Amino acid sequence: MTNHVEVELIRPRDVLLALVLVAFCLISPFATGFGLLDAALVVCAGAAPFTRRRWPWVTIASCVVVLAACSCTENLPTGVIGVAMITAYIIARHLPAPVRYVVATMLLAGDIAATALIAPALVTLPLPVRAPYIAWSVTLLVIAFLLGELRHRAEEAAAKELQIQLERQRDVFERVAAEQRAHLAREIHDIVTHSLTVIVAQADGARYGASSDDALRTISTVGRESLRQMRGVLSLLRGGEQRPVEPLVPALDIDGLVATSRAGGLDIDYSVEGTLPPLDPGTTLTIHRIVQEALTNAMKHGDGTARLTVAWHPTEAAICLENGFTPGAKHQHGHGLRGMRERASLIDGSLTSSPSHNNTWLTEARLPLQHADRVEP
Repeated sequence: MTNHVEVELIRPRDVLLALVLVAFCLISPFATGFGLLDAALVVCAGAAPFTRRRWPWVTIASCVVVLAACSCTENLPTGVIGVAMITAYIIARHLPAPVRYVVATMLLAGDIAATALIAPALVTLPLPVRAPYIAWSVTLLVIAFLLGELRHRAEEAAAKELQIQLERQRDVFERVAAEQRAHLAREIHDIVTHSLTVIVAQADGARYGASSDDALRTISTVGRESLRQMRGVLSLLRGGEQRPVEPLVPALDIDGLVATSRAGGLDIDYSVEGTLPPLDPGTTLTIHRIVQEALTNAMKHGDGTARLTVAWHPTEAAICLENGFTPGAKHQHGHGLRGMRERASLIDGSLTSSPSHNNTWLTEARLPLQHADRVEP
């Protein structure tokens, strides 16, 4: 891990910048001789591009000390220009606001004082001769600072945009997770409620004199089918394999649901209008679960009778289930009704379930078939 970080610190542009600064610092020694301050300038120029990210304060302080020492010499090295510019760039690029503006102002004031009042190589010159040096030095520092400021703001904008993207991605993940939890909750509720309702009805019938063989046979069939569907639901929770969530019902079997409900003791008048068109798995699952839950509610809360009508139209399916119920009995509100409405809304359909005339409960669903490809069970 340490080696990886060290390799990342050595960037090609940093190497190029260091070489340019060092070459600039070596101009004066060729003419005046290589002294201790020249060596210090070379070290600062060569190290600053590499140390500025991890230790910006140490880098800035070291460069300022060397610049201050050089300003007191008789022969002002040309390398101070490069070191001063990289120092201004580091201040703008790596220090936070408003600290960088304070430090930059101090650096600029020090530069003006050094070139106008301190540097022996310049103070002896007449002011008209010194003025261009002062103006040129200030201009270079301001340019270096502005370059660092632009880079700093660009990095801040990129970081902010990345944060926004991460938050959006997290919101998407949370929404998908919530949809998956709701999907699994609906599946488990519909499977367990329907099967247990039939099983309890069969067990009660066998206990009070009904044919025990038929009851056990129905219990076994319903239990096995429920186990198969529960395995399908639980398989969605296992492993990290990326695959689409497929419906757990291979084909729409309203006749089978009616037969199971009749075996559970519900007297159903069942009729079909039109012909069942080809449906995609999502629409198949939606219609299957809505009919299943409606029949389950009729068995649990009704008086044992129901009339189911399924009409297949060119563009939609109309499902109507009317069952008797005892006045004053607990209404059929709960997770099942909410789940049916959610399923219908997923394909831009509608579902109502409420008391009707003559002590009956009416559940009606209208499900558009042309939007079947938009189902998200």
